[in-house]
Amino acid sequence: MYRVPKEVAGFSGQLRYVDTCPNEPMHGKAFCNHHCLEADAKHIPTKLREYLKCCGITTGKEDADYTCTSEDMDKLTRAEANMHMAMTASSSALDCQGATGMVASYPHLGAELDKKHKEDYIPKCNKDTGAKKQLQKWTRGHFFIVRGGGHIDMWQPLYQSEGPAQVFLIILSWMVAALGNLSRAERQNITLSYDNMCHVDNLRVARKPLPLPGDLSHLWLDVNKIIDSLHIKNHRDKTCHERYDPAKVKENHSNYNTMSCEQIFAWISRYKKIVSSMGKQHHHFFLHRMVKRRNKYISFCYANNKRPIQPKARFCNERSL
Repeated sequence: MYRVPKEVAGFSGQLRYVDTCPNEPMHGKAFCNHHCLEADAKHIPTKLREYLKCCGITTGKEDADYTCTSEDMDKLTRAEANMHMAMTASSSALDCQGATGMVASYPHLGAELDKKHKEDYIPKCNKDTGAKKQLQKWTRGHFFIVRGGGHIDMWQPLYQSEGPAQVFLIILSWMVAALGNLSRAERQNITLSYDNMCHVDNLRVARKPLPLPGDLSHLWLDVNKIIDSLHIKNHRDKTCHERYDPAKVKENHSNYNTMSCEQIFAWISRYKKIVSSMGKQHHHFFLHRMVKRRNKYISFCYANNKRPIQPKARFCNERSL
């Protein structure tokens, strides 16, 4: 839960990005080892419930599943400001998501993400991106990028919330690696499906050519963007149905599977209780190996002209692209 400076290498100004320390908190502590040492030096309580009590939050019984309300989060913010909590950052969310190198290579990208004007259009759709926090939870979940056939191209941890800026940078880092060598004409045959595409696509940086070299500047604008078939019905804004209706894509490509991510989440949710009991490094390593095995299984099925067995998407309880 520890807040660290948002400034990261390659960004000009303060990026509207997650400002939570991505490192695993020590057992029974509110902070990681690095920030526990700094908090002790400032005489700030480091034990989880002692720190919350110091901030004016009473959790009651020793319940690890206690959920902090929005009022509790406001108390934390005020208390941190009064205690002058800003300290050094041993690592940032960008480091853990592998996007620091790309951001450092294109410094103007951060400046564009910083910009926000009153005339910006904001969709009316409300998506739960993680307003509530639970004790002993230092990650929002995982963000998966899955191809239509079921192969998992990338997964990254989400921190603090599934905000549009965080999601956009994860997707963009994948696009630069996976689609960077394609021509603009070839990219126009690519379709991105995401349940909160309306908010991501309405970031100011996404509405015009990116501050990237050559044809990469049109990387985001060239691809088609839709909201998957499961979630489009939950969007209240008419603009979402006009711009991101999956039916338009299926008119020419009836066999497109817009539910591939939901199917992967239905599969990975079987291991939710197992990985939730692991530490950060063990958790990520286990998940990485499961993804490798899943991709191997998918490839085996296609090589033998068999259709991979996919769980039903209604069991899904994760986040998707």
